[in-house]
Amino acid sequence: ALKARKEQGVKLGRPAGKGEKVRKAMAEKGITAEQLERFKKAGLSDSAIGRLLGVDRRTVKDFKNDETRKG
Repeated sequence: ALKARKEQGVKLGRPAGKGEKVRKAMAEKGITAEQLERFKKAGLSDSAIGRLLGVDRRTVKDFKNDETRKG
């Protein structure tokens, strides 16, 4: 059944996340996208940014990778 769906061009698997956890945490902490960019350029690790926002470091890493791909 999956093979037939794939042949029809249906995308299979879990949908990609939208990065909402990081955006929500940024809004709650009052951190802007510019400030987050400065943290990255200052060499702050994903773990440190995650602790600051209250999210896991992998969530921060995924968010940064998605933002890089988008624009």
